Amino acid sequence: MVWDVEAAKVVLGSSVGYIEDHSPPVGEIRYTTAPSAYDGFGTKTLELKWVWQSKLNGNTKPVRKVVINPEHLQWQTMRYGSGMHPTWTEADFAEYKNHGDIRDWTLKEQV
Repeated sequence: MVWDVEAAKVVLGSSVGYIEDHSPPVGEIRYTTAPSAYDGFGTKTLELKWVWQSKLNGNTKPVRKVVINPEHLQWQTMRYGSGMHPTWTEADFAEYKNHGDIRDWTLKEQV
């Protein structure tokens, strides 16, 4: 399947891209493969520009950078996990990217 911005919007919901008001994010930054339908309690997508490739089965999924209200961080990360979607801290994300498990995503990449 060829992914582009419109396809990403269908899969991930309308929050593709970044927060519309451009205000600095307030909360905890995390990275996840979960679609925006898993977001709750004010969690917002900041960016969508990476792909994660599973070492288990080779499948790839788009990765979103999100900001989560600190009061709801545990609930939100568990919500992502309930759908088998990994969540990374900024340090974990950098490590996965350094090892090549996460890479930049082009708008017309084959995944």
